[in-house]
Amino acid sequence: MYCLSSKTRIDVGQTVAVVPPGIMILSVDKDVYNQLGLTGSESVFSSKQKKKYTVQINMTDKSFTPGKKNYDRVQWCFKDRLELRFDFLFTWIPDDDSIHSASVAKYFKDAGYSVSLCKLHKSVKTHKNLIMPTFCDLDILENAEKILEWFGAVACDIDVQQGTSDGYVSTFEAPDPAAISTHFSHVRWQGLITPHCISVLIDKLRLLVKAGGLPWAGITVHGFADSPISWARNEHGYQTAGENFYTYIIFPDDSYLLFMAVGSQDVCP
Repeated sequence: MYCLSSKTRIDVGQTVAVVPPGIMILSVDKDVYNQLGLTGSESVFSSKQKKKYTVQINMTDKSFTPGKKNYDRVQWCFKDRLELRFDFLFTWIPDDDSIHSASVAKYFKDAGYSVSLCKLHKSVKTHKNLIMPTFCDLDILENAEKILEWFGAVACDIDVQQGTSDGYVSTFEAPDPAAISTHFSHVRWQGLITPHCISVLIDKLRLLVKAGGLPWAGITVHGFADSPISWARNEHGYQTAGENFYTYIIFPDDSYLLFMAVGSQDVCP
């Protein structure tokens, strides 16, 4: 199960996440940390003007069961020392195929919590006469930055020129050599999407490309800007824009390109 506090800001408030196999991560300011009373560590991105702390709770530990000291202390800190309240986004993929993933919503609802279904927001855009790079004739390593720039321009619906650009509104260029595609689809999903779902999508795209259904395919995944963790469960920086995304491009011969964008306030994976 994955959970992430909603409508919270890591730079000015408290944020919480729960990730497999059952680790809760809290990013809190100095006042909340002192009131909470749980052991944590000072953020590597703390400054003299703004102190932040990270607390991790292993909810799969044998000592974290009702009636045991560790569990009771954590519960006491949350309920008696400092009553924190959050709205959460959560998603769950059961290990047993006979169990529906929506049953977790029923569990929380039966426990007295207000639960609502958040559907993924999907948008599809088809481009005609789009200038796109011809990867088979392109020196990929030499043009890696331009390829990533081209992907970003298409995702943001920015006009991309071919050759030397003299446009006023947009100065983006497609890597050379390039060709005109008469049918190019850009699909976007927004929401809390699990790594498992992304892995399944990549596998399906790989099979489709390998079978000749597509000349190539690409997928870009953005992390939440206000998540307390980022790459490899490392602490997520909060002093700048919070970039954390990767772009994965798949080719028919099972080769691929992987671009990873790590913000200046993030730990490199």
